[in-house]
Amino acid sequence: MTKDLTCLPAVASLLLPLYGCSFAASAQGDVEIEIGTLHVASAESDDASRGLPPIEELHLLGYAVSGGFHHDGAIRLGVLALDDAGRAILDGDIYLEAQVACDVSFPMGGSVRIDAAHQPTPGKPFQMAIDLDGSGSMAGSDPQDRRIPASQTLIGAIDDSFPGSTFAAWEFNDEVTQLIDFTDDTSAVSSAMSRVGSEGSTLLHESLQQILQGFDAASQADAQPAILLLSDGMDTASNVDRSEVIAYANQLGVPIYAVGLGGALDIPGLDFVGDLQVYAHDTGGMFTYIEHSGALEQTFENMALGISRGYQEVTLVMEGGFYLPFSTCQVDLLARAGEQERHASFEFVVPL
Repeated sequence: MTKDLTCLPAVASLLLPLYGCSFAASAQGDVEIEIGTLHVASAESDDASRGLPPIEELHLLGYAVSGGFHHDGAIRLGVLALDDAGRAILDGDIYLEAQVACDVSFPMGGSVRIDAAHQPTPGKPFQMAIDLDGSGSMAGSDPQDRRIPASQTLIGAIDDSFPGSTFAAWEFNDEVTQLIDFTDDTSAVSSAMSRVGSEGSTLLHESLQQILQGFDAASQADAQPAILLLSDGMDTASNVDRSEVIAYANQLGVPIYAVGLGGALDIPGLDFVGDLQVYAHDTGGMFTYIEHSGALEQTFENMALGISRGYQEVTLVMEGGFYLPFSTCQVDLLARAGEQERHASFEFVVPL
């Protein structure tokens, strides 16, 4: 490890307002610490990435701010790099850099690392359930019912990549309603989803429990199971516990891919998305959050990309001090492979 201090020690910098002061270190990859800015890399150099196929596209499929962010500083990302033939580059030697800017007045430290690669089994169709929030709050969150064409986009993308896949659709509010059972008739599934409404409470946990019971009763041994869940809020009425549902999903090997939609009364930084993040993380799925329903189709399309082509799990860790709840941080991500680089960026709100 090498260090280069060009001003007062880092401890003192937490107590005194320093400007133009920097601290640089080298540990796991390159680390530069400046006031309010973090720059980290996944490796000491990008030498190993040069032998990979050149990267053509970079997709940020989703991100989840840790429920213990103020203790562990962790943000989990779903990242998909594609080559010029549209194939996923899932090699651990892909080189990543992350630049983070926050409205803070102290040095920031941290790291970025590739944790795991998720890849579907080639040629094996999916058995996928679409679970849509039809509670009353969706009238404000998704007044134009964009969740319906978004779901149809996802089904079409999965079916194109994995012919013979089967789909089922469910709605939850005061009740859990199966709109259509598993079928390979995608037109029938699309038609059934058009009946989704916006009224009543939110039986989120119970909907997943019933869907898993459906998988249990009609499991397709030659298929890859998955659930796509959309909700704009917390469970408000279920009699089943989240931990029971997660245990059941893991017993059956069903990952949950979850999309949190900003609710009509949602305040960014509050923990309404906590259930969705935990479902995705603890079942081997993926989570993403969007503020407005206008982004639903692109988000579902990105989810379909990750499910059908694979993606890499990346953890970004931010350290160094106090992050003010409800403040905003900007993250710019660079990926390099085959001597080509691509960029993606997002903002997140520091949770309460």
